[in-house]
Amino acid sequence: MLSYNVADLLRSAPGTSERFDVAPTVLPKADGIELSGPVQGEIRLTYSGRSILVQGHFDAALAERCSRCLRPAQARLSIDLEEEALPAIDLDRGTSMDPSAEPGLLRFSDHHELDL
Repeated sequence: MLSYNVADLLRSAPGTSERFDVAPTVLPKADGIELSGPVQGEIRLTYSGRSILVQGHFDAALAERCSRCLRPAQARLSIDLEEEALPAIDLDRGTSMDPSAEPGLLRFSDHHELDL
C-alpha cells in the first residue's frame, strides 16, 4: 500500500513539493492479474493552497503467456498518474469538509494520510 502523511505539506507555502521513490513493492491486484515482479516508480506531491496535486510514474510487468508458443512472457507496463486530492478535515479548524461538494475527487483521511 502507498500511504503518505501530508500534514506538513498542508502547512507549507503553495507550490511546495515533496518527491517519494516507490521502492519495489507488491501491491494488491485484481483477480486474474499476475505481476511478474514488483511495482517501482516515484510520486510527487505538490501543495496548491487548496489541495494536493498527485503526480506519479510507475513501471511494472504482467506475467502473461505467449498466444503462439504458450511459453511464459512479460507485458511491460508504464503508468502515469495525475490526480487532485482534497482534505477530509480542515487542518486549522478541525471541522469536516463536505465531500459531496466535489464528488469523485481523491480525499485524504482525517489524519491527513493520502492512500494511493
